Amino acid sequence: ESTRWQAAWSLEKIDPGNSQAIATLCDLAANAESESTRMEAAESLGEIGQGNPQAIATLCDLAANAESESTRWQAAWSLEKIDPGNSQAIATLCDLAANAESESTRMEAAESLGEIGQGNPQAIATLCDLAANAESESTRWQAAWSLEKIDPGNPEAIATLCDLATNAESEDTRGWAAESLGKIGQGNPQAIATLCDLATNAESEDTRGWAAESLGKIGQGNPQAIATLCDLATNAESESTRRWSAESLGKIDPGNPQAIATLCDLAANAEFEFTRGWAAKSLGKIITTDEQRQKAVSTLQPHLNNETYENNFNLYKHYYNILWKIAQDLPYTDFYQAWHKTTQQSLENQLLDLSQQLQTHESKLLLCLDIHSLLTTRDPIEIADLLWQKIHETAFPEATKLPPEISRSSQLTRYLKQLKRDCNKTHLVLILHDSIPPQNSFSPSLRDVLIQCSDTALIAWLTDSPLDPPLKGFLPTQGNLVGALQAWLDEV
Repeated sequence: ESTRWQAAWSLEKIDPGNSQAIATLCDLAANAESESTRMEAAESLGEIGQGNPQAIATLCDLAANAESESTRWQAAWSLEKIDPGNSQAIATLCDLAANAESESTRMEAAESLGEIGQGNPQAIATLCDLAANAESESTRWQAAWSLEKIDPGNPEAIATLCDLATNAESEDTRGWAAESLGKIGQGNPQAIATLCDLATNAESEDTRGWAAESLGKIGQGNPQAIATLCDLATNAESESTRRWSAESLGKIDPGNPQAIATLCDLAANAEFEFTRGWAAKSLGKIITTDEQRQKAVSTLQPHLNNETYENNFNLYKHYYNILWKIAQDLPYTDFYQAWHKTTQQSLENQLLDLSQQLQTHESKLLLCLDIHSLLTTRDPIEIADLLWQKIHETAFPEATKLPPEISRSSQLTRYLKQLKRDCNKTHLVLILHDSIPPQNSFSPSLRDVLIQCSDTALIAWLTDSPLDPPLKGFLPTQGNLVGALQAWLDEV
């Protein structure tokens, strides 16, 4: 019999449509003593018997009357392949799903119904009953999954999956149910509530991870889902669960403040760099406003450094790509402020008492000035006058009398010399900074006025812009800024 089957199968391959091949396979399927030969013949008819009346009749008879449940299933499956919609195929599969003694056969029948039973009332009713009442958890899961495929939105499918996710004894089954809910439970309150509970309380971290991933697919905008994912991303013991939660937060609700705050914290502080990378990617997906973009820049900027580049280039690349994308959307001034936020805040704090932090000889008068208002001014006389007013106000904060105005830029040097005499100092030291960065570099007129002053005052400027001597520049972002300024003061 095996030789006859092989000959018929080979005959069909070298002479497609040969009537002897199909006739032989039909005879073997109906009459072979070996059950495996009958199954192989039935399977082969499903490959070559398309539309052939003899093959269809043979498979119908085999599906209805074969003693072996496996053979009946194979006949029904092959029958559907060569005669789609054949009522005997679905009837056989429904009978096997409901009544087969072998659990594996019931599962295979349920799976097959999910492939061929689209919209069929008998198939839907069989799967509903199987999903609700089968003893095997695996069979119930397969029935629910097949039911959703042939009757989308069927409440029995979601109800069964929710019950399995919550109550199944097998952790694998609970995980499968959670994964399946992520595919069919879009917006369904019962599915979302089940997944939230599973993500929070399941004993298996793998199951909690599946639940977290599924919440990202079906829980869009749902406050409970967002709160659950934020909690998992922050507190889950398993790093994989935290990673799944971070990824889901990138899908669930663009612009959500709670999700963005969680992802910012995770991107900056997660123990494992893999999780930090996922958090950063998700953060880049859900920020929608300039304020949120600024927050992301402030979060990621400190980690875009040589240490990250050398030790974890992939993480560095994630941070860089996100920051580059934000830079395309965020106005320059906003990006600059966000980039230097930490540095700028610490700088401003330092500048409040910089004169106390720096040790200056009693012969030196040290003044710190915010010259932002001068950066884009073009008129040298106006620049000289504004600079003089700031110097006078800083040197004499209690003064009630306004300083003399400047009508010629050369007057500034004379006034500075007089200031040193009035304060009984031999040196005047000006430390300049700009509290808000300009979108363009400072005007040449400002540079010229400061160079003119450099004969009378020692000038240091905290700026990112390059400076030529005699002006001395210090990067606001450099480490130990106070120490660097102190070293410069000691030298001059």
